[in-house]
Amino acid sequence: MGTITTANGKQIIKILEAEGWVLARVDAYVKAHGLTRSGFLVQAAERAIR
Repeated sequence: MGTITTANGKQIIKILEAEGWVLARVDAYVKAHGLTRSGFLVQAAERAIR
């Protein structure tokens, strides 16, 4: 991850780290279930907006 130089850079870095953690969990799930990340995310988005 590159250096972010903003007034609240620490907060932005924490958000990026949290997103990486979520994607790591998604990747583990899709691998275990024979899915793709993009396919899983499309299904999740469709469920969320119904």
